[in-house]
Amino acid sequence: MIFKKFYILFIFAIFASSCNVSTNKILKGNDLEAKLKIADKYYAKKKYDKCIPIYEEALTILKGQKSVDDIYYKYANSYYQNGSYELGAFYLRSFYNTYPANPNAETAGFSEAMCYLKQSPRYSLEQVNTQKAIEVFQAFVDRYPKSANVPIANTKIDELRSKLRKKAYESAYLYYKIGEYHAAAVSFDNFLNEFPEYGKS
Repeated sequence: MIFKKFYILFIFAIFASSCNVSTNKILKGNDLEAKLKIADKYYAKKKYDKCIPIYEEALTILKGQKSVDDIYYKYANSYYQNGSYELGAFYLRSFYNTYPANPNAETAGFSEAMCYLKQSPRYSLEQVNTQKAIEVFQAFVDRYPKSANVPIANTKIDELRSKLRKKAYESAYLYYKIGEYHAAAVSFDNFLNEFPEYGKS
């Protein structure tokens, strides 16, 4: 029984090793179609760090030769899914601007906003990515008003504005606490101008 288990493991190890050798041989070769099949398998298995360089090579080789929109989408989305949000946002925007009629353009637009959302820090820090996320979510809503993701986008906009509102309020209140009353008055006035809904509550 022990021998049988060892034999099975031995055969499996040989098979896995031969598959790796075959894959490496293809990736070092010139058969682009075969490479793309491997990249797609990595993509399906969510091994995005492995498929990104293959898609990048394909995009470089195929540029200007034929439509590469599907490859480009998987390339851009791989950065997002892999947590490389800055690059993900850049390539997703490039994708939907270049291929607005592609079925994945809507998803790419939403994912770009999510990239900025993922980079939005706690309220006390610099809020450039928070503001950018609001801008991109709003652009998505304007571009795809019938999208199923519109309610999510609107909710995220509200949450992000709440973060900006808290930062603005805390900054104004800090001036008040340290006795800088003129600066506090100006900051609170700016706060109410930017968030008029707060003054009504």
